[in-house]
Amino acid sequence: MWQCVIFPHPIRRLITGDHNFSTANCGRLNEGGPETVKGIVVGDTAVLSVTSGRNGAIVLGVARLVGSRLRWETVQEIRAGEPEGDSPLILFKGTLVRQR
Repeated sequence: MWQCVIFPHPIRRLITGDHNFSTANCGRLNEGGPETVKGIVVGDTAVLSVTSGRNGAIVLGVARLVGSRLRWETVQEIRAGEPEGDSPLILFKGTLVRQR
């Protein structure tokens, strides 16, 4: 789940928020934390850095709004997590939908 706040800016919009992610049956969790999602919006695309609350890994990714869906793709790992080999549990690629 992603929760973000968008700050108006005359040229661009800044994003800050949190996220969480889990494996099936919540066997492993990444609970994110405050301000673990940061980025900028240009048009219908956001460039975001996401920090794992699980192991501190940081990834850079792109989110595009397509209709009512948000398509996310990790572009690059900026910093590996600790301990080495532990999954940060950050979505690599997927489509997010709003649930009510």
